[in-house]
Amino acid sequence: MNSVKGSQAWATSAEGHALPTPVLMGRLMKQVSRAAADADLHGLRPTHFRLLAELPEQGRRVSELAERVGMTKQSCGEFVKTLIAGGHVEVRTPPDDRRSRVLTRTATGDRDLARFEGLMAALEDGWATDVGAQRYATFRRVLVELVTG
Repeated sequence: MNSVKGSQAWATSAEGHALPTPVLMGRLMKQVSRAAADADLHGLRPTHFRLLAELPEQGRRVSELAERVGMTKQSCGEFVKTLIAGGHVEVRTPPDDRRSRVLTRTATGDRDLARFEGLMAALEDGWATDVGAQRYATFRRVLVELVTG
């Protein structure tokens, strides 16, 4: 795992200016992507797991899933195709609406989502160790506030 206490070069531009927060967040997300790739999660990326996590037991329509995660229906559909092909999601047709498709997680989807969530918990534990548990908890609270704001 790359430590957040790494080189200051990762926090500044070529001219030595502080990078904007979204760029820094992107660099943290690179750590997430690398951790997922290193864990051999069948080629799935963090976005795939974000979708899996938003599928309740009773399932969800693609349009509802896309809205919930803030994606277009088309881009969500592309990620869903990968999840279906990998056996992580199955498509059901509800008896009350034969035109709809409801997505549900399979046992494979449940297993790999649990592995990913464990991996993310370990990554966050590492970040908390790097900066201190109290500072990391504050960071998380601020992120939640910004996201839900």
